[in-house]
Amino acid sequence: LLLRGETYRWGCDAFGVAKQREVMAAFESMLVRPLEHAGHCVHAYMYLHRGCPDRDAELQGMLADRLALAHRRRMRTLGSQAANMRQALDFFLAAPLATEYDSLIIGRFDVKLLTPYFTWGCRVADHSTISLASKCSPDVWEAFNCTSDILQVLPRKLIPAFSAQVGVGLSYKDMRCCFTQRCLDGSGHGCLNLLAPHIGSVHNVQFCWPQPPKGQTLSWWNPNYAVPQCNDLPGDKPGSMWRCKADAATSYGRNYSRQSERLDLSYHPPCIDLKSPEWCRAKMRLCHTDGIRLRCPVACGGCPAVTNVSH
Repeated sequence: LLLRGETYRWGCDAFGVAKQREVMAAFESMLVRPLEHAGHCVHAYMYLHRGCPDRDAELQGMLADRLALAHRRRMRTLGSQAANMRQALDFFLAAPLATEYDSLIIGRFDVKLLTPYFTWGCRVADHSTISLASKCSPDVWEAFNCTSDILQVLPRKLIPAFSAQVGVGLSYKDMRCCFTQRCLDGSGHGCLNLLAPHIGSVHNVQFCWPQPPKGQTLSWWNPNYAVPQCNDLPGDKPGSMWRCKADAATSYGRNYSRQSERLDLSYHPPCIDLKSPEWCRAKMRLCHTDGIRLRCPVACGGCPAVTNVSH
């Protein structure tokens, strides 16, 4: 397991630390421990970026004796996701045991898993092909095979092929590019176009989570993972190193108050129907499909139970 990206993205205060602990606890409960129970041995590698450097030791301790190596390096370009992925991969590939692992799972410090790996649509222990988080929404997927870049599962034989594409930009018009600064702000949304020759075609990749409905982004609330929301990161929040550019009214986060003495540190994603009640009632016979279930979680009876926890 290689974790990359910005640590403590929610900030270095009590709220931000609690959020990071939630993410690390979810990696352990949803991925690491279930894999171990299935007979696999899991080693963790951390490539630390930005965040709260004085809390590195605490962060590393969250994975206990599973941690193999950790490294912090200052980026020349602070916001460069492309540089972070390239350097994180190089860090892992230089490790003594890198060629001994059956699979490499690449995750991010700011993505909280909400479901165990054995419920995902991809087979994490499948050593035959690459698995990615999900397709982008249908319109973007159809435009250039856009995929989510928040999770990659790579069998040992295909790790070199994936690494060889990171940092490559053959064409930006049709997004044949993978974690380069000119490729959708340094993202990996176009990586599948470069990986296709190594796995046969774009249709041979597995996807771990359902495709978002048309018009929704990958960061929209869903039952499989949670990412930082705009309201989690107010612009004047102490210690926060990330500023949300989107309208806060479109974000489903947890409000933060500098003056509050009792912060709600739990993550409670909203459960609302995204369509009108009439529209959802008319579609209830299709509640078994991912698209309708995500649009109408209330009507389809898919809202998770919520227990309020205050500290």
